[in-house]
Amino acid sequence: MSASRNKGIRSVAALVTCGALLIVLPAADSSGAPTASASGKHCVRAKAKTKAKKSARKSRIRCPGSGGTGSTTTTTTTPPPTTTTPPTTTTPPTTTTPPPPPPDPTPDPACPLSQAGSTIGMTVPASCTVVASDTASNPDPLPFWGRVDCQTSSREQQQTAGGDSHLTAAGTSQGNAAFRRSTVFDGDDVWGERCELGNNWSQPTGATPAGPGPTMFYREGERRLTYASLRLPSTTSMGSSWRTVLQMKQIQPYNDSAAPGPIIELQLRGNQWMLINDWNGVWTAPAQTNTWTRFAFDVTYSPNPSIGSIKMYADLNGDGDFGDASEQSPTIHTETMVTEHTAGGTSPYSVGQAIPDHLRTGIYEDPAYSCPAGCSMDVDNVQIVRP
Repeated sequence: MSASRNKGIRSVAALVTCGALLIVLPAADSSGAPTASASGKHCVRAKAKTKAKKSARKSRIRCPGSGGTGSTTTTTTTPPPTTTTPPTTTTPPTTTTPPPPPPDPTPDPACPLSQAGSTIGMTVPASCTVVASDTASNPDPLPFWGRVDCQTSSREQQQTAGGDSHLTAAGTSQGNAAFRRSTVFDGDDVWGERCELGNNWSQPTGATPAGPGPTMFYREGERRLTYASLRLPSTTSMGSSWRTVLQMKQIQPYNDSAAPGPIIELQLRGNQWMLINDWNGVWTAPAQTNTWTRFAFDVTYSPNPSIGSIKMYADLNGDGDFGDASEQSPTIHTETMVTEHTAGGTSPYSVGQAIPDHLRTGIYEDPAYSCPAGCSMDVDNVQIVRP
């Protein structure tokens, strides 16, 4: 999402495809578990149009290359329309620069996140710290998520039965069967057809003093582990176009003439989960409807691709571990943050300074999907872990 204060929705006006798209179909390993893929060739040029400026500009062209240290190659995904500002009624104040966050306590060296190259499991040892957790036990999402970006607040609802059955990251039971459901209908327009949870402003409306939104969990140089369980209800059909279900993206406000895409996001395309990095697809795994899938994102946050990295885990067969074939991506070395390009205005960042990332989840999709009865996405059992 751009930091410009002008209203508008960034929409995709044209696509130019370079090379041949390799459609990855789910396979199975010898145990019958679905397998994932990290290959494909596709290059897309998108032209973005900002309504407020009445002018068109081209987004960056991303062509495939080596996706990481393994055999991963990238598949460029069509960027969804991004936007410039929220509606006037929810625009944060612009007079206060958010204070710097307090430093983290000294990391525990016994936590695997303190050890370079370490892998993780479905739960973490007590030496790691769960920074925040949402098991949907509270019907009000705001204390954890800070904001509901939906056409109306009723589009986001707590469901009290049928939630994810996985343990939390700390290895404990959730203690409830609740989950959160986000729904969009045809014609919804909240900077696009979306219903998402997560405050993407570092100066939330009404905050005293103004400061970062509650889901700004990720800062430069930090290694963080984010767990989340997602489910596409059977009433929402899969489709080949983009449907974003989770994002870790740069927080507002900032000035960015380069107009990057969300730096990390998870999309659902066809019958595939697709990990996206700045509009480039870098790893895929098979998806099913009406099935809870437990994810873990092990990310080191940095705008320097030699420092930044992503490793994604997915319990594809629901057996309570990440140990089956193709349930782990390779470690993908890439930029996991963007930097400020122009100082001044409402941006609190200097040129070259890394912009913190925040967490969002829900449903944000190509309006070409038919949703007269509503298209939904379920989320449950979210935790953020630090060393």
